[in-house]
Amino acid sequence: MLIGSYANAQIDDYNYKRELNGISEQWHSIVLPNDVFSKVSDSFADIRIYGVNNQNDTIEAPYIIRLEAERKEVKNISFETINTSHDNKGYYYTFVIDNKGTINEIDPSFGIDNFDWRTKLEGSNDNRKWYTISEDYRILSVSENDAEFSFTKLKFPDSNYQYYRLSVNSKENPKLKSASVSFQELKGGDYSEYPIVSQNIKNDDDNKTNVEASFDYAVPVNTISIEVDSDVDYYRPITIQYATDTVETVNGEQVIYRTISNDILSSNSDNTFNFRSVETNNISVIIHNEDNQPLSIKSISAKGYTYKLIARFDKPANYFIVYGNRYASKPRYDI
Repeated sequence: MLIGSYANAQIDDYNYKRELNGISEQWHSIVLPNDVFSKVSDSFADIRIYGVNNQNDTIEAPYIIRLEAERKEVKNISFETINTSHDNKGYYYTFVIDNKGTINEIDPSFGIDNFDWRTKLEGSNDNRKWYTISEDYRILSVSENDAEFSFTKLKFPDSNYQYYRLSVNSKENPKLKSASVSFQELKGGDYSEYPIVSQNIKNDDDNKTNVEASFDYAVPVNTISIEVDSDVDYYRPITIQYATDTVETVNGEQVIYRTISNDILSSNSDNTFNFRSVETNNISVIIHNEDNQPLSIKSISAKGYTYKLIARFDKPANYFIVYGNRYASKPRYDI
């Protein structure tokens, strides 16, 4: 009776309990459900896996937490600028790759602060016959007292040519200072989509659009995507914020936000934004329209890295995952 009481006491020290079914092998991978994150400590120190066997003994199964994060690999490609020319249509720059390889990004730097240009990128293997890689690609730079941002990086499908020619439809000399050529690849990564239970879009008097997305409970978000319905090009600075707390005011409950990222909403990109993982039940995106008409926002979606417990089950038992104990210290296992 004492042993049975002790076993139940260990499990009862935690506010939440889930039974683990289908434990048949020594090692199992357990994906943490979305609603767990709002009930565990920030460090996940209060997660335990307990089992109760036929003798009513308590067994603790050791585990490690694995974050299924992606990683970005960037390979810088060496090159030379071999030709610079211009005509009444614009300026042209030809790059030759030292060792022919795949690239998907060129980032030029110009000696002019304010510009709005269209570009065309072509590839060739003999510097005579050229093939279009991208065209009508807009690059932009604004440097004023109340606004400063740039969007000059050219991203395009994986390409493998010896020569590349960049055309800029500028009437004045862009004054190309430098450029970087690279191949970027995302590897790995396992994401969980977070259902959005409410979405609110509001245009305020400062010509800003506020897009708010709420979840049922706090989840670890590190990526959002915004779908825009527009037939014209756009480049808008955005501020991404997340809710950290709520306070009671005379006007009711007010949400406290903290900025997590500043970026550009652009018709040249897929408008997917990554930032460090934050645990929240509400994401807010402020779109700075400046002197432009507000955009039509169709939807916003959010996701985060999948968290898994890799657990070892040494003995047969009826196992539970328990959590929700602010006094629990982080376990130390030999795995």
